[in-house]
Amino acid sequence: MTTIKKFLDDNPTGRDKATATVILDFTQQEKSVKVTLAGKILSKHIDALRDFLKNVTYFPGNQWLLQLEGLEVISRQGLRVLIKFTSVIRQRGYEVEIMSIHPAMLATLLELNLSEYFTWGKFKMSAGQKSASHKKTDSHKLVEALSV
Repeated sequence: MTTIKKFLDDNPTGRDKATATVILDFTQQEKSVKVTLAGKILSKHIDALRDFLKNVTYFPGNQWLLQLEGLEVISRQGLRVLIKFTSVIRQRGYEVEIMSIHPAMLATLLELNLSEYFTWGKFKMSAGQKSASHKKTDSHKLVEALSV
């Protein structure tokens, strides 16, 4: 297993620093690539985020996982970069599965109708919210399941 962590800001300070991490686990038949985004990804972080995710797409994974539990905020430009990343992975015939998500991020994805770009596996919510299990679902079903 290999872990690569990148601070998206040249001068990371405070608890809101933006980070991107990838964990590669090629020890099993499934070649897992787990990407974690955390902190607040703002416009000033876009170039670093784009470069990081572009480099990650070169890994020969067949299982792509995304953890957004620690990601409080992402700019619209950051969302575009994330959607482009999922599009590249989809072109290879794989899906990007969300494993965990911050409630604010979930609300943003639903509000902007971006939930269909991801596969919703068994994921957990931060801030003590319930776990939910979903495969490719529409936003209405997702909202219903989370409001139970």
